[in-house]
Amino acid sequence: MDRLHLKKIGLACLAAVVLTAAVPLYGPLNPSVSAAAAKEQPLKLELEIILKQGSNKAVVNGKEMTVEFVYEVNGITMFPINTLIRAFNLDIKFHGQNSGFTLTNKSYHSYEALVVFGQKSVEINGQSRELPVPVVKKSNSIMVPLRAFAETLGASVHYNSQTKTIRITKEAESPIDGKQRLGSSKDNWSIAAPKLWNSQPAEYDGVWTWSGWPYKDANSSFYVSVKAEEGGEPFTDEEAWKHLGDRLHPSMTVIDKRIFKGEAGSFTGLIATQNDAFSISYNQYWMLRLPEKTYYIEIVQGNTGLAAERDWVTNPVLGSFRASFDKNDKNLTDVLSLLQEQEQVAPKEPQS
Repeated sequence: MDRLHLKKIGLACLAAVVLTAAVPLYGPLNPSVSAAAAKEQPLKLELEIILKQGSNKAVVNGKEMTVEFVYEVNGITMFPINTLIRAFNLDIKFHGQNSGFTLTNKSYHSYEALVVFGQKSVEINGQSRELPVPVVKKSNSIMVPLRAFAETLGASVHYNSQTKTIRITKEAESPIDGKQRLGSSKDNWSIAAPKLWNSQPAEYDGVWTWSGWPYKDANSSFYVSVKAEEGGEPFTDEEAWKHLGDRLHPSMTVIDKRIFKGEAGSFTGLIATQNDAFSISYNQYWMLRLPEKTYYIEIVQGNTGLAAERDWVTNPVLGSFRASFDKNDKNLTDVLSLLQEQEQVAPKEPQS
C-alpha cells in the first residue's frame, strides 16, 4: 500500500463514482457516427504550436487561435506568450503595478520564470539568465524571445525558411507512473498506476475504479475503471462498437469512434458525453476482446480543454494495459489484496 502512495477515501464515495461512471452500461448506439469516421488513436502525443511569419493565426495543439503577429528584433523572433501558456498548460501571475509576471507549470515538473518587462535579465527555476532581447508588451499581448523561452520549457523549435513556418514541439508528459502498476491476479490484467493519485482503487460489482490527476491542479482529476468478463471469438470493429453501444446508458451521446493499438491488442472505443445541460463529463469506453477474457476500460474526464489534450490521459493509460499479471513484479499491486485490506478495516456491524 505505501509504495503506491494512495490517498485513502471512503469506499462509499468510490461506490458512488462507480455507480455513475462505470457500472455495466446499456442503451442504443448513436448511428450518426459512421465507421468511416473512426480514428486510430496514436500512442505518442506531443504539444505543438504552428504559425507563420506575417500571420496572426496560430494552431495550438490542433486548435486555431488569433495571436499578435510574430516579428523580429535584431534577428531574434518575438513570439506571443499566450500560445506557450495555452500549449504547455502554464499559469501566469502579474506583479504589482504590472511591472512583470511569473510563469509556473501546472504539470509534474517544477518550472518558474520571473520576468520584468523591459529587462533582459530573468530568473528561470531560481537561476539567473540573460535573454537576447527584453520581454515587451505590444497591442495587449506579451511578446517574448521565442527560442529562449521555448527551450527553457524543454521544447524544440523548428523553422521552415521556404514556407516561413515556425513549429514548436514537445512530447506530452505522461500522467502514469513509470514503475508502479496495479492489476488483478484473478482476472489476469495489469495497468500503470497514476503518477499523482487522487483516490484509492475500490471494487463495486466487479468493476475496479480509481482516480488520478494529470496535473497538479486538483480540478483536473480523471477516473479509470476496469472490468473483466468472459472472452470469446473476436469481433469486427463494427460488432465491437455495436456491443459497446448496447451497454451505454441512455444519458450518453456518442460523438466519436476510435481504434487504439496497444501492446495488449487492438482496443475499440466510443467517445461519449452526457446529453444534459449540467454535465461536464467526457467519457471514453474501450473494449479489448480476447479468447480468454473481454476487458472493458472506461476513462472519465472533465469536458474541458481540447479533445487532443484529453487524449494525453487516455493514450498512456490504454498503452500501459496488459492482459496478464506478473506475480514476480515487485512494483505490481494486486487489487485483491487492497480489497482484503478494506474488508479488514471496515467497521463491523454491532451485535444485537
